[in-house]
Amino acid sequence: MRSRPPQPLDAGSAEPKFSNCVGKNDEVRDDGRYKLTYVAYSSAPPEQHPEAVRKVRAMIEQQGFKIDGYRETIDGKVDTVLDASQESSRYLVTVETTTGGLLLFLVKTPCLMPPTPSPTSH
Repeated sequence: MRSRPPQPLDAGSAEPKFSNCVGKNDEVRDDGRYKLTYVAYSSAPPEQHPEAVRKVRAMIEQQGFKIDGYRETIDGKVDTVLDASQESSRYLVTVETTTGGLLLFLVKTPCLMPPTPSPTSH
């Protein structure tokens, strides 16, 4: 029996969420700093989740991410979790099977500054 190719991310599920950067003493600067949490889902059937998580793991390891947590099953049932971090960028990545059977993809950034306009030449 051939397995079906993994499902792409569901187009309407992507949700970027921006929030203020909060310092360790609850301070917030008014200079545009922000954190981004980006969430998307795939409706791939649960039996495809382990393969998808393995592919994401291989890809992000090549990009210098450290695997902080990983599993494919619990008690023989598909229940994927991949948690990874990259020290140089301080990005966090999570991929996991949700209670509703979807595959969640989540990326969190550290505090970022908005882009600055480039100088115009005269």
